[in-house]
Amino acid sequence: PARALGLMNKGHLGVGADADVAIYENREDKEEMFARPRYVLKGGEVVARDGKIGLARPGRTLYVAPPYDSGIEAHVRKQFQEAYTVSFDNYAIPLDHLGPSQCIPCA
Repeated sequence: PARALGLMNKGHLGVGADADVAIYENREDKEEMFARPRYVLKGGEVVARDGKIGLARPGRTLYVAPPYDSGIEAHVRKQFQEAYTVSFDNYAIPLDHLGPSQCIPCA
């Protein structure tokens, strides 16, 4: 998914990657295992160990803004009215609600 969004420093452990990693202790109960990572690294630094936060590192929201064909909106609105209980207008997120954010150019 990261590559599809053009996020070249996300989604892998290669040179230049952001080094945001969760490390889990292998357990029989996989739900328990994934509920509590042994270590969490953000930017290559250990920020949590055994469920305890040790270092707070503020993050940011990454988003893409692909080209948009407004001609499809009438069709999508109709689909929402027929099949969804939530209004189409409730899905838009104003950019000022994203907090610290960065738009990633579309690939």
